[in-house]
Amino acid sequence: MFCQKCGNQNEQGAFTCIHCGMSINATEAPTQEKPAQPAKEKTTLGQEPFNLIKFCLGMFIRPVTTLKMFRHEFNSFKYPGIVLGIVSAVIMLTLLVTFIFTFGRTPIIEGGFMGIGGTTVGHEWALGEVPWLSTIIGVPLVCISIVAVLALVYFVAAKIIRKDLNFFRLVGMISGALIPFTAVFVLGSIFGIISSLLAMIVMALGMLYTYIIIIYVITTELKLEDNDTAIYFHFGALVANAVIIGIVLGLLSAILLEAIIGGGSSTSGIPGWDW
Repeated sequence: MFCQKCGNQNEQGAFTCIHCGMSINATEAPTQEKPAQPAKEKTTLGQEPFNLIKFCLGMFIRPVTTLKMFRHEFNSFKYPGIVLGIVSAVIMLTLLVTFIFTFGRTPIIEGGFMGIGGTTVGHEWALGEVPWLSTIIGVPLVCISIVAVLALVYFVAAKIIRKDLNFFRLVGMISGALIPFTAVFVLGSIFGIISSLLAMIVMALGMLYTYIIIIYVITTELKLEDNDTAIYFHFGALVANAVIIGIVLGLLSAILLEAIIGGGSSTSGIPGWDW
């Protein structure tokens, strides 16, 4: 029989435990203790399983709540990579459509002298002028660079104030925060037909909204309860992000612009790449 206090086994019929001295009911039938079964962990840590459609829709309606709900799904690169891929694809397709109607349509002019004057009577397609490869390769590269810089800066900043952040979770949250911006980017491209200034204002508001989401989510993730610490933390991260992203985008823009301009009539928009 087993002692109810210390759990050690005693001889059958013993009145007291030889190990701790606790009284034992001699009439108690011998029992065999079963080893305790470890409690089963919930696979989703109390969160809902990742649903891509629900996640994307949630980012338009309740972005902060949605990111909190799916935060544990971003502990590896799988889902952050998927979300970042969707964001890159939408922006890339939007730019391709814009370039098709910008570079891919040549006006048909009648009259005039040596290209001066005349009347535009229509347009003809010149898809060879569209920077296909420059856009297809460049846009994902730019999106990945921006997200990587943002995540890395916040990751290092968290280490400086002795806080722990999962890098892949940062990538996932930042990529998720960019989902509303993709819709704004599409709208801005449409508004660009009406006014370039209106398009710039719309996209600037979209970027501001996205960064507000990032700031709020990271503040919650780090549990920065001191407002002064949170202000200095995000201000420092903002400055670092602005400088590093500016340098990275400057280099990428120079390379891509040279590719587009230097491509001439190349279908790909990259010198030496002709389809």
